Amino acid sequence: MADRYFVGDTDSSWNDVDNWSTSSGGAGGVSIPTNGDDVFFDANSPDCDIDVNAICLSLDSTGFTNTLTQTSTYTLTVGVNNNANSIITWADGDFAGGSGQITTGFLNITGGEFTSTSGLLFLTYISGGAILTIDNASYFVHNSGEFKYDKSGSWTTDVNGTFFYDFTIDNLNSETTIDFLSDLNVANKLYNKRGRLYAGPGILKCQGDIQLVNIANTNPGTLVIEINGTGAQQLYVDKAGGAGRISRLHINKASGTLTVWDTIELWNNGTAWAWTQGTVDLTTNEATLVIAGYTNVLSDTTTDFWNYKITLKNDSTPQTFSSGVKILNDLTLQDCRVLDGGPIQVGGDLILNEPASMGGTLAITMNGTADQNISGTSMFTPNGTFTIDNQGGSVYVSDEFSLDGSGQDLTVTSGSHLHVNIPHTLNVDDVLTNNGSIHACDDYPVTYGSLVGNAISYDLCASSGSFSAIYKGEHVTVVKSITEECGFSTNTIYVDDAGNLKISKLAVSVETLAISATP
Repeated sequence: MADRYFVGDTDSSWNDVDNWSTSSGGAGGVSIPTNGDDVFFDANSPDCDIDVNAICLSLDSTGFTNTLTQTSTYTLTVGVNNNANSIITWADGDFAGGSGQITTGFLNITGGEFTSTSGLLFLTYISGGAILTIDNASYFVHNSGEFKYDKSGSWTTDVNGTFFYDFTIDNLNSETTIDFLSDLNVANKLYNKRGRLYAGPGILKCQGDIQLVNIANTNPGTLVIEINGTGAQQLYVDKAGGAGRISRLHINKASGTLTVWDTIELWNNGTAWAWTQGTVDLTTNEATLVIAGYTNVLSDTTTDFWNYKITLKNDSTPQTFSSGVKILNDLTLQDCRVLDGGPIQVGGDLILNEPASMGGTLAITMNGTADQNISGTSMFTPNGTFTIDNQGGSVYVSDEFSLDGSGQDLTVTSGSHLHVNIPHTLNVDDVLTNNGSIHACDDYPVTYGSLVGNAISYDLCASSGSFSAIYKGEHVTVVKSITEECGFSTNTIYVDDAGNLKISKLAVSVETLAISATP
């Protein structure tokens, strides 16, 4: 290990022994730097051109007043693996990057102007520490190149609002934890393969696309990722249904649309999803948003969510929804305990996978325009009011469903239809208001505290042979026994919303029964 000072006795070439000395301003003629040498550009150093694939252990520009130029595609490698001295300290003078790769362990920019390569600026060698420090954003020019880090461990970045072009965390084998001590801007693409973009107080601000690759990291922390580009942006995993995980996502787009793909999990206490301005498209690609932290607030009533899943595991702190939150497709509640606010609108299925009772006063309105289902493994809901307002299809209860909270009423609006599939039951401890229609099996009656509005229609279940029934003022008589007429043993006989008498075979196929009607 030795010191090498660039003195430029002959010319500006890095690859000339006459230009290197063992002391500042000393005589040239020593060897060109190797990967064990510390390189200095200081007040006695003239311009220098990197005209070879250059190597050294460290590089320091304190006192330098000229320019170090990376010519053409030549590379600059500063450091060796697991050596803490593998660092570029750029304090004074100018660095003019070319297109070749620059590789080092630490990058510390305290002054001058460092124009990066248009290729790859690669930080490696060191696992953890103050890997990336830039005292002022004006000291660094990204040159449309890529920044990449690929080591495991915990490290910090403190770049004071510096803009990078592409910013990549590329470590598939083990997790990387990154704390942002100040804001970092990404002008083009953020590509996070397995980094835990963990904590602030800095904000990671993205003006381009965000790609998330790996969901293995258990807790991505509390860092705010702000999407603030003015053009079209994408948030995705693989555009093929993959799942990625980050902490908090804030939307602040003055113009342009953010298009979301795949399944995006947000793991954080607080406002995991926040919207200030801008258009967000989660519906075109049927994206799923998963809230997997603890205390969260969803106040975005502008964005149309597609699939929304909540999986919280805290008994005392709720997720709160603002009134008017819209979920155009499915809402899944899993391992939740307390949900407040609303009413929220659900246009698809309601999936309830709750191992224990759920608290909170969240009000839910099912207002799809096609058939919807209420199903799950344990059908607990929060204790707010429940409304069926589906004007284009029917809502089907496909498991045991009980609204047993104090003041938890069920309302079926005019023109809406609620069906309780056999062999399941519906219980409403308080007020059941039926301004539309409710159909259930006569062997599984609906129970309630009080009924307001229309009577409940009970369909015939598990019958065979000749029978008669009254529906809409007509007397209908089966021509033959069910078995003789249809050639199979029936499971259910019912009247659909259009007044047709139908039978179903083991709840699989449905056929219209031949009947005769008399006034």
